Amino acid sequence: MTFFYIVVFFVGASLGSFVNATAMRLAVGEGINGRSYCRTCRRTLRWFELIPVFSYLAQMGSCRRCKARLSPRYVLAEVLLGLYAISLFFYVSNGILVTPLDSLFLRLGFLPYLLFTLYFLIGAALFFVALHDLDTKLVIVALPRTIAALGVTLLILQILFLPQIPRIEVYKIVLLSLLILAGFWLVSLATRGRGLGWGDAEVAFAVSLFLPFPLAILMVLFSFWSGALVAVSLLLFSGAGLKTQVPFAPFIVFGFFAALFGGNYLLPHILPLV
Repeated sequence: MTFFYIVVFFVGASLGSFVNATAMRLAVGEGINGRSYCRTCRRTLRWFELIPVFSYLAQMGSCRRCKARLSPRYVLAEVLLGLYAISLFFYVSNGILVTPLDSLFLRLGFLPYLLFTLYFLIGAALFFVALHDLDTKLVIVALPRTIAALGVTLLILQILFLPQIPRIEVYKIVLLSLLILAGFWLVSLATRGRGLGWGDAEVAFAVSLFLPFPLAILMVLFSFWSGALVAVSLLLFSGAGLKTQVPFAPFIVFGFFAALFGGNYLLPHILPLV
């Protein structure tokens, strides 16, 4: 089993490396084609310089040729998506991941593999959205719209092919997701896009469709709590002002991951406090 976790981590870290590189290239107007290179000396990297995590550590966080320091973001992106992959694998393989799509995927067969693949790819897409928002303060809305369309389609299929499941359960998820979309939209209007953007609203709506009712509420709470913590820290310790823009999509993504993995455990303790 340890071998499988190592493989899953490496797959996640490899995708994390690709997602991070893609986000950085798009942020500076480059295409996603072409070989990876050092941004200081422009030298094309060899294959053994691209091994996730290990290459960064072996080179002590610097370019092998020009010795320029590499951003820790490279290894951090690899580690984070690798940890997400093994956490997801652990939850799915042990049957403790609760999603609104469990019954549908059980009907299709190969439940663990389908669920892992679906949520792994969604996690990678959200990771890209968060990184791109950090770089540009813009959300590429095509990704959350695709995720939302997929979520709606899967919920409709669940209604059509699993009539034994009360439709009210699906309706509650959709209604809560729409309420979250409306809430984010109103905040965006009230702040004229400076507090939250429409892209943030679309990300929140999309991920809410993939959380069982009512964990999307926790996702929103985690998002705002973590965002407020970072904003206050920036005000106190980095000299940021009240008009400093803080990209919010990364906090929505964090809230989604926190609700997905810890929501069922934390829900009974948090909701009474709200």
